[in-house]
Amino acid sequence: MSHEVNQPLTALRALARNSQRLLEAGRTQAVADNLQTMDDMVERMGQITRQLKSFARKAEPSRTAVSLLASVNNARLLLEHRTRQLDLPVEVDVPPGLRVSAESNRLEQVLVNLLANGIDAIASEPVHEGHDGHERRLRVAAVPAEDGRRVRVQVLDTGPGLSESLLPRLFEPFFTTKPAGEGLGLGLVISSKIVHEFGGVLRAQRLDHGMCFEFDLEVDTWQAEEGQYV
Repeated sequence: MSHEVNQPLTALRALARNSQRLLEAGRTQAVADNLQTMDDMVERMGQITRQLKSFARKAEPSRTAVSLLASVNNARLLLEHRTRQLDLPVEVDVPPGLRVSAESNRLEQVLVNLLANGIDAIASEPVHEGHDGHERRLRVAAVPAEDGRRVRVQVLDTGPGLSESLLPRLFEPFFTTKPAGEGLGLGLVISSKIVHEFGGVLRAQRLDHGMCFEFDLEVDTWQAEEGQYV
């Protein structure tokens, strides 16, 4: 944790001092570039503190009927700038009438984390010659259980995937497969904790090409196209 916080602090100090010299030399564009980099670092530190707060936070007892599709769309909106940069299509297969027993903000937190991980995985893999970019995709799907009482929420990506040896460690605190400075190793732990509080389990499995992260939720109501609830 000391490294994660001290690294951007040291960089901020150096950038601030450098900006003072650039201002004296009249290099305003270079100062503007420094300020943007500093803003990015402050955001990174904010992410760290928010993750730690979520990691330590006690379970919230209240659960309500939450539209799964609305939660997915809100998560997509928060990450739209990243998917647009990658020209990455996000497929959504979630019935609009499906409502699950959860807490909307925390459910969106799980979805944002899983989608962001999928984006990171896809972005880490170079586009091969002849690919138009659309072969890389991210997908969110809702798969009902046979009894209709629970639903499996799946987030699938076409990234390089992970080796079988790493799968057992994915939900360990501070374990990350991302480069230094890009991952704190708490995202999946926090997501797993939230899902557990909702009465479900977060799981990961390898695909032929990519990964699938899946968790189950209790169905509150499921409105079919003909307007019936089951």
